[in-house]
Amino acid sequence: MATLVPTSADLLQFFDTTGPTLQSLATATQAMKQLRQDTLALKAGKLAGALIRWPAGNRFAYYRVRSARPLQLEHIPMPTGTALDPEQLAAVRLTDVKSLVDKERRWLQASQR
Repeated sequence: MATLVPTSADLLQFFDTTGPTLQSLATATQAMKQLRQDTLALKAGKLAGALIRWPAGNRFAYYRVRSARPLQLEHIPMPTGTALDPEQLAAVRLTDVKSLVDKERRWLQASQR
């Protein structure tokens, strides 16, 4: 089961949680590009540092894997994003995260072609 850990300062500096503005969206977009590149650069099977996302309504809830054992996730506070309910997050298993990371990597690789 996943545990939500506080979002680290290295992420918070790029995301303005007071609401979407043009500047905050541009900064968040650049930070997300870097997170996606970091995810692609991870060795196969490695999860820590990977970006994952869940559909939540008409948006996505974004998280970064802090560690696989124990499973810890950091919420990425996108200005236009959302978060999972605590009950949903508590039900997330390591196998779910592995599957999401694999899907995210495949999507990122395909989008770079």
